[in-house]
Amino acid sequence: MEEIVIKHSLFVVIVISLISSIVNLMIKIGSKKKGKYFNKFYLIAYLLVLIVLIIIPFVLKFSEFSIVLPILSLNYIFIFLLSKFYLKENYSKKNYLGILLIFIGVIIINL
Repeated sequence: MEEIVIKHSLFVVIVISLISSIVNLMIKIGSKKKGKYFNKFYLIAYLLVLIVLIIIPFVLKFSEFSIVLPILSLNYIFIFLLSKFYLKENYSKKNYLGILLIFIGVIIINL
């Protein structure tokens, strides 16, 4: 039973990482709105941060911190993908290699 809870909480950590990446995207988009320090993009970001702050203590209760924290580094991969496909940013081969190394690191830590 405990193993099932841990696996589910690790899935939730991946979702939290994705949500955190979306927060960063919303802040980036919101920052482009001239003269506005409070707009719908910031509001979405604040709401998502609140959701993460409510969920993360429950995840940490059932998972090891040394496993959860490295999984949160998937945030870098999600940001990379969101900025590549949504913001149309360009990357070098070094950037792709870095993202690959992060992904491999997350896999190795969770073996």
